[in-house]
Amino acid sequence: MEFPQYKGQEIEPDTFEGLCVARFPATAPKEEVFAYYSEKLRENGWEVEPQQDPEGTIVALNGRRDGHRYRVEYQRVTRTTPEGSTKTRDPTVFVSVSNR
Repeated sequence: MEFPQYKGQEIEPDTFEGLCVARFPATAPKEEVFAYYSEKLRENGWEVEPQQDPEGTIVALNGRRDGHRYRVEYQRVTRTTPEGSTKTRDPTVFVSVSNR
């Protein structure tokens, strides 16, 4: 990765077939995380486009530069246990870079 990850997260990305992927715990609200990555991507020459849901809330950032793609997602996963209750995991930041 060409610039430090959010809040200095030390990551060891997984790489395979032109794709580099990393994830780490989110330690701030998604608006703050997206603002950080939007700024850093633009500083490094990426064209940045937010992806919004139907209500206009940003759900991901997509960056493009020289045939490469950079994507940042802020995920909060809720799942139903076998007993029928729901559990929400702490939010995770998911970052991927590809040449596709």
